[in-house]
Amino acid sequence: MSAADKAAQKQALQKQADAANSAIDSATQADDITTGKTTGIKKVSDLEAAKETDRKNLDDEYQKALEQINDNHALTDAERAARKAALDKAYAAAKDAINQGTDISSMETNVNYKNFDSAKAAATDFSNITPLDQQKAAAKAEIDEKAQALIDEVNADSSLTPAQKQAKIAAIEKAAAEAKADIDKAQSADEIKTALNLAEDKTVEAMKNTNVPAPTLPETGDSETPVLPNTGERDSESAFEIAMLLIMLTGFSLAVTKQRKND
Repeated sequence: MSAADKAAQKQALQKQADAANSAIDSATQADDITTGKTTGIKKVSDLEAAKETDRKNLDDEYQKALEQINDNHALTDAERAARKAALDKAYAAAKDAINQGTDISSMETNVNYKNFDSAKAAATDFSNITPLDQQKAAAKAEIDEKAQALIDEVNADSSLTPAQKQAKIAAIEKAAAEAKADIDKAQSADEIKTALNLAEDKTVEAMKNTNVPAPTLPETGDSETPVLPNTGERDSESAFEIAMLLIMLTGFSLAVTKQRKND
């Protein structure tokens, strides 16, 4: 309890004590004094007990609400901070109402005390917050859409060869797949947003930085001397065979002529 809380508590108890003392002072007989004393003590005791109970209930509800806010990863850091700030403000006001209450009725009907319940309900109402899995699905769909736009841009670029287009498109698709994997790994709304922003940079960078050299024409220089077929040896063999055939024919002709002369 802070110094301010203690001061407020003492002031409230003192007011009850003063009321009891006043009742005693006004008493005209012994029984009235005893009754005033007993009543005064009971009121102070009951008020203190009620405050302790209300403080505990308030603290418990406050902590539960904080846990719900902190555990909801579908909230961004900014959304979480705004909800906690509103809850903290209502909690502080309700606690002041308890500490400053001079009787149970006025304490529990204090507007600041009663407003905590509505503030807590508003801070823990997540009906307008998109669940994390749906945020991931939307982010991946956006990545696909932007990747397709880049692919269409590549396909429409007439200065690129088919091979260059294919390489750039492959790089874009790879970057998009990696970005979607990062989205799946994200554990909070802020991590999804960070991954989505990086995804756009990665896919654009992949398209711009993927370069395929233009195809080169085949070389036509005279670096090698063509090898001609070796026909000399074959021609020599043919000439030899012809010469031998002529010699044999000549020899045969002479032999026939000689035979005729002998006959």
